Amino acid sequence: MNKVWYSGSFCKADGYTLIEVLFAAALAGFVLIAILGTISLSASIYAESSKRVTAASIASHYMEEILKNPCFNNLQAIYNDGPNVRRPVEGYPGYSVNLKVKIRPGTGCDVKEISVTVYWICYGKERSLSVVGLRTR
Repeated sequence: MNKVWYSGSFCKADGYTLIEVLFAAALAGFVLIAILGTISLSASIYAESSKRVTAASIASHYMEEILKNPCFNNLQAIYNDGPNVRRPVEGYPGYSVNLKVKIRPGTGCDVKEISVTVYWICYGKERSLSVVGLRTR
């Protein structure tokens, strides 16, 4: 508590000093910056996880399509893409998919390995998600 000399006696002065006000403003600024940083980080994590969930849904759709196809012997001819071939995903701009179907080694021709890889761009970097399954005759 500050005391000020007025006409020969001490009186109580109300209010805060300049240093106290500056310290409180600086502290509030640091807290605000921390909160805004957390909000920004959580927004970017949400955007990336949302795109990853969409990619998982796309991969699941293609995997189900291949597993339900009745033409077991022609799966490689129908769905096998080259190593650098990416099919655009209809209804999902910015997403592409690469499909691979190959005979599982050591099983003759009775088991086929199916690989679905979905690609997308998130914050300027290419991301991918792969799902692998087996199909028997």
